[in-house]
Amino acid sequence: MKSLGRTIDRILRIAPELKPQLSMIKSKWKRWPQRTTDYWKELATTLSQNVADEEEQEKIREILYNPRRAKPIYTFDEVGPNDKVLGTIPEYLADRIKRHDLASVHMAMQQTKASLTKDPDLIVQLTRRSAKTEIAMKKIWLDLKDHFGLWDKNIKVTIKKQGSLLQLVIDEMTGILPSKIPGVGDSDLMIKVDPDTLRGIFRMLGLDPPLGL
Repeated sequence: MKSLGRTIDRILRIAPELKPQLSMIKSKWKRWPQRTTDYWKELATTLSQNVADEEEQEKIREILYNPRRAKPIYTFDEVGPNDKVLGTIPEYLADRIKRHDLASVHMAMQQTKASLTKDPDLIVQLTRRSAKTEIAMKKIWLDLKDHFGLWDKNIKVTIKKQGSLLQLVIDEMTGILPSKIPGVGDSDLMIKVDPDTLRGIFRMLGLDPPLGL
């Protein structure tokens, strides 16, 4: 739950004229924190009676109802002791790869929804987004090849995480084509979705994971 005290402080930066009323609510909240629910109600009543400016109302609504961001779900495996690391992916490329990875997870969720609902508009949106995602992935792979000098090397690679860093790792499984990225065609670059991530996707969709996953 949001902190009532911090919420009041943020509201006062937008509407300082409310300081007498809101400071009193904050003072009572500090003395009797067990009555926090009552003071939230009092805050709501005070705001509804004293904020007439529409711009102020909208900014205060953002403070009160803006949800906390969930922790990002990435699909990268951890670097193992036997992995052959080619090098650390630079931050500017790692940020692009992480954004792509999150977009791929979200697209997988939307594709599941589309397959369940047969929503034609959503299917069209996902088809277009899939084409854009494939182009973005190819651009990332081109920049990775340039950075690591891979144009003359006949190797398969994958991306893994090591702490907060992304590492480019040689894939030891020879003769196996790279995995497909959600919404993307065949690529030299593999981003794997492990069972834990798949189970998380099903949970976020409110579905039970398939048996054996």
